[in-house]
Amino acid sequence: MDQKDTRMGGYTAVIAEMGVEALRPWGSHIAQMGRVEDVNEASLGMVMMRAQESVQHQVFNAGEILISEATLTVDGVVGYGAVMGNALDKARIIAMLDAVHHNMELKWNDFREQFRIWVAKQEKELLERRQSDFALIERTKVDFQLMDTEEEEEA
Repeated sequence: MDQKDTRMGGYTAVIAEMGVEALRPWGSHIAQMGRVEDVNEASLGMVMMRAQESVQHQVFNAGEILISEATLTVDGVVGYGAVMGNALDKARIIAMLDAVHHNMELKWNDFREQFRIWVAKQEKELLERRQSDFALIERTKVDFQLMDTEEEEEA
């Protein structure tokens, strides 16, 4: 992540993996520091999920998925949050984070920097968990060539 980047772009993949409880303190902090007003109350919706098949790379509609979305303002700056599933609180917190990261008022600079450091730590932990999970999966793979060799030796 670029340290000078004040937008949410670098954070969304990490935030999407987090539970709402990990994000709740950040939402509370924003609510204490700024004026939060709903533009559209957090709600559920459906969106079409698109996918790409792996051979000819044709894009197709895989089906509809449930999302939670929220639009609000923090100190007059609009923020939008959307997540898969029924997670209205998480969508609202993400909208708050989005608004703060678009707000260039000086009072949000320390918050953005603390959040950036925290997300970088979370990203590192997420990467380590994924690598650990991948290592466990790799141990369960079967080497079919080795199995063929063993069958030939038995014959």
